[in-house]
Amino acid sequence: MRYTLGGADVDLEGWAGLDDVRAIVRADRRRSAALETDRRRIKQEQRRAAHRMQGERRQDTVRLTAEERRAIAPSRRGKHRPKTAEPYVSPITGAAVLAWVCGTCNSTHDDHLWRPQTIGGNCRTPLAVERDTLAALVEKRGWAVTGTWMVHGTRGDTMRAIIAPTPAYLAWVDAIYGPDPATPEVEAGEYIGTVQRGWWDVVSREGRRYELTVRPVLTGPVWSVRYRTADGFETVATTGTAGTVSIGMRAHSAERGHQSTDEGHTG
Repeated sequence: MRYTLGGADVDLEGWAGLDDVRAIVRADRRRSAALETDRRRIKQEQRRAAHRMQGERRQDTVRLTAEERRAIAPSRRGKHRPKTAEPYVSPITGAAVLAWVCGTCNSTHDDHLWRPQTIGGNCRTPLAVERDTLAALVEKRGWAVTGTWMVHGTRGDTMRAIIAPTPAYLAWVDAIYGPDPATPEVEAGEYIGTVQRGWWDVVSREGRRYELTVRPVLTGPVWSVRYRTADGFETVATTGTAGTVSIGMRAHSAERGHQSTDEGHTG
């Protein structure tokens, strides 16, 4: 008698009974299960390796050294930059919008500092817009009006004036493309580790983990510290100096320590 197992014929002549057949079937199933386990393990390892390689390639692409950023900063700063401000007034609705025009390509860009800004009120022509209002709106985006407002085009719905970057704008550019921000100081018993530019992991002396970041804006750096919880992050403090948010972090860590102690006594 012959029996087919796993695609192979097995000669069962001379076997005593069904117990031997069952043993062969069980062995064949164990071998098939082991092969399937090995196949899944190899496939999982391949996926993990591909994921690691992809992450390394992504980091290699995004993360630049301080020297590399300083080398490319001049081209980024000067290649596309607004040279004129342009108020536009709709001849139908009277709504006015202020836009910034690039001096290189003579068009507007969707940069977060260049996005068109609504001008309050209702005007019939751009000439009716208050000059002080325009100057304030331009300065709010980091620029100063240095030329005379003149009608632009033939339709009469726009006008332009030459603008120049303010010290606040230049400081903002330097904060983005310049050297890495200095690592904040920590006290005894604390730990701080750099994650990437402007982002640090901090462990308080009580052993609680925080995320410390700095973000450049026109009004100066914005420091923020968040506490890592099981559900995500809890913002602890946001201010203009690293020392102030560090104080907030220490107070938060100590307070949570007292809460844990009180809960332990209550229980």
